[in-house]
Amino acid sequence: MKKQKVNNKTIVSYPKTPAFFALGLFVFILIAITIGTVRWMNLGGFEWYKLLLLLSTSFITLFMFVRIMFVYKTVSFKGNIVTEKYPLRVGSSFETDLTKYLLFWEVKKKTVGKKQFDVLVLQTKIGQPIIISNREMTNFAEVVKFMDSRFKKYHVSKVK
Repeated sequence: MKKQKVNNKTIVSYPKTPAFFALGLFVFILIAITIGTVRWMNLGGFEWYKLLLLLSTSFITLFMFVRIMFVYKTVSFKGNIVTEKYPLRVGSSFETDLTKYLLFWEVKKKTVGKKQFDVLVLQTKIGQPIIISNREMTNFAEVVKFMDSRFKKYHVSKVK
């Protein structure tokens, strides 16, 4: 009887560079506009529309910066454990044992504009699903292959 080789290689899925580069560039432009508005107010005097521009760009800049900080995550698969790490949140890491907590998993098609992409959804008993898309995250095909080889019986088509 041959012993089946167990693959304990870790698969790490992290955000693709273009998505966060575009968000970072947008935040940089908003910061430049905010600083420019402050300079404009110092040179030209105080007007209500300048204050409105300053407040709106400051609010949008802060909102986008916080969004970047809280959305950035890495998801690693090793053995039966999935680890979600949020490096920009202090001490925020969640481990889930899929053999105990996985309800089902599925690959959905999503359409944004005219482009279609795949989304892997791991629904667990803990609550929030673990979501990975091939549009925003790396190693999507390897993760789907991993789920299909290890947790085939939990695929949504096989769960009743």
